[in-house]
Amino acid sequence: MKFVKFSLLITVGLVLLVATPAQTQFVKTLGGMYHDCGYCVVEASDGGLVVTGWTESFGAGDRDFLLAKFDTCGNHLWTRILGGVGVDYGYSVIQASDGGLVGTGFTESFGAGSSDLLLAKFDASGNHLWTRTLGGTSSEQGNCVIEASDGGLVVTGYTTSFGAGSGDLLLTKFDASGNHLWTRTLGAIKGDIGQSVIQASDGALVVAGYTQNFGAGYTEWMVAKFDSSGNHLWTRTLGGNGEERGLSVTQVSDGGVLVTGWSGSFGAWDCDLLLAKFDASGNHLWTRSLGTNLGDYRGQSVIQASDGGLVVTGWAESFGADSPDLVLSKFDAFGNPLWTRTLGAIDWDEGRSVIEASDGQLVVTGHTQNFGAGYYHDLLLAKFDASGNTCLAQSVSPEFDTVYPTIDTAIWEANEVSPDTASWAPTITEPTPETTTVCDVVTRILSITDVGNDQGKQIRVKWAGNSYDTEGSIVTITEYGLWRRIDEDKGHNLSKEILSSNSGMSVSGRLYPPGEWDFIKTVPAIGEEEYNTVCPTLGDSTLAEGMYWSVFFVIAHTQEPPVHYDSDPDSGYSLDNIPPLPILDLGIDPGSWLTLEWIVPGEYVGEQPITSYDIRYNTIPVGADTQAWWDSAETCAGEGFFNFIVGNTDSLKVATQTWCHPDCYFAIKGLDSRPNASKISNMVHFICGDVTSNEVVDIGDVVKLINYLYRGGDAPEPVAVGDATCDGVVDLGDVVCLINYLYKNGDPPCSP
Repeated sequence: MKFVKFSLLITVGLVLLVATPAQTQFVKTLGGMYHDCGYCVVEASDGGLVVTGWTESFGAGDRDFLLAKFDTCGNHLWTRILGGVGVDYGYSVIQASDGGLVGTGFTESFGAGSSDLLLAKFDASGNHLWTRTLGGTSSEQGNCVIEASDGGLVVTGYTTSFGAGSGDLLLTKFDASGNHLWTRTLGAIKGDIGQSVIQASDGALVVAGYTQNFGAGYTEWMVAKFDSSGNHLWTRTLGGNGEERGLSVTQVSDGGVLVTGWSGSFGAWDCDLLLAKFDASGNHLWTRSLGTNLGDYRGQSVIQASDGGLVVTGWAESFGADSPDLVLSKFDAFGNPLWTRTLGAIDWDEGRSVIEASDGQLVVTGHTQNFGAGYYHDLLLAKFDASGNTCLAQSVSPEFDTVYPTIDTAIWEANEVSPDTASWAPTITEPTPETTTVCDVVTRILSITDVGNDQGKQIRVKWAGNSYDTEGSIVTITEYGLWRRIDEDKGHNLSKEILSSNSGMSVSGRLYPPGEWDFIKTVPAIGEEEYNTVCPTLGDSTLAEGMYWSVFFVIAHTQEPPVHYDSDPDSGYSLDNIPPLPILDLGIDPGSWLTLEWIVPGEYVGEQPITSYDIRYNTIPVGADTQAWWDSAETCAGEGFFNFIVGNTDSLKVATQTWCHPDCYFAIKGLDSRPNASKISNMVHFICGDVTSNEVVDIGDVVKLINYLYRGGDAPEPVAVGDATCDGVVDLGDVVCLINYLYKNGDPPCSP
């Protein structure tokens, strides 16, 4: 399936479809018997989707770092598990400029303390390159990794081994090979955590997280800026009387900084999604809340889309079932809500990370307790179109508000520390987890087959109804359009050029549909699981001219004409399944030496179904089994005069070696170009020496032959019937042959 917006360039008799890259919406899971969670997703340079997280189902320890890759359509490509005997988590992943994949998290299996920050690198195919740990005597954790403009790797998280308080924000940098460059801590007496880091357009590093050291509530949002060397520039806190947590930061096109998370101080419930914007200097511009009075609503990840809008994913227990649903919300550049979608069922579903893919669609990873392989959570990967539509998604309308939190400037000094760093060789495994397609938005061609018992040039296209072709869907499918590719030269299409993908999904990077297309027909959408219709082809496959594949694709149209969902192109072929009419008037031209002749039959006026003949002879009469007689017959040699025009006479001058038998039975079949063979014609019996045509050779034949040769009598009809010696002429020798056969026990006429 794909979602494509087309421009139509119309000329006389021609429609040229200009396509954008193929798109697919889906909901997929990956996992095993126990907990498996996705925490971060990134799009690779080849269009694939890479997810990091952790797993209980696979690996060496209790929980292991997980890295999995999918293609752009959500099909699983590979999974790698990294870990030791303890607990190892993956929280963030990037693709570095050299194509490698770098993930961060924490490990209890390796390092200096109870847990250490973990940084691991793999190549683009998932082969492990190196693993580094950073820590002290207590606990360290990496929550987010980025690649800096100089190729270095910057990680934020927290430490309890270093800093001023019980836990400090941690900011550390490595070179591209994982060698430690510097580490900074930021905090005070109580806990401070860095959750997300970006490098701003001015080269500085901006970290979002939360702190227990400032504000009126239990925790406050924290936004801190450092220069590229890790020197602290400023810190802002945001909050109220309750608990706030900032979890994700991004820079927007005007240079401002956008943070999402959640708040217990503002909004409609105990916990609402919060979205706040600061300028590049840390001045607060606005804060928006989103939620309901029915339950918690939390933002986990934020991006700015290519159209300038702001997209947040997280979870909400405000809609549907009692347990949280994955939530995806979009705002305009000023924080005004545009739409919100939820995805889930009766148990827990959560969005942890959102990106905009190169095709303009939105990809979310997280975890689900409703779908997948195990009783517990499975990693969830979902793709939405730019309007937030995907299968199973619901449109909801949470309450929106502009809120006015307290903004403080924290006067802190960042501390430079020297943690222990080490290289490790963790256990790497390559499991094959169970992957499930929960649903996908597919217009999928199921088959293209020949229509039987017809004159050809027709196929039946069968396709699966689009996932939105259901009652109550957030997108309404109105009809299906069928298109056939224009192939003017039949010789260009002698092989199956476009194979069915079985999944109905397109290959990454291809443009569909290529070439020029003819519109064939529309079929109303009526909520069926499957549809089928008959379509014309451009030509039939034949033995004479080879296979001829006609290429089709199906469009699912919506109420918004620019938005439609297209199948992958697929190809099929048609056959002429109906044989020509049988020849019923086979005879012998009486004025010829020995020429068979017949009228060319047709199926209807103007048709020319016969393109060749199969003419045979046998020396035994036909019995009840005409096919056995035909199979034992020999091909009739001779000189043919064929025009194949319906209603005209075609003929064959039979060669001597064919008819030179005492008894010879002729029959014919007409063949079309496929070829289909007609039924056997009427039988023509040729008796050598039967000059009088009375079905026996007797004295009357001798008399008629003598009269023809010496008294000017009529010639035999056909003349060859009098050539009893098979020498190509009728003469006295033929008279002698007949007399010897009749009265002196000689060989029959035309004996081999």
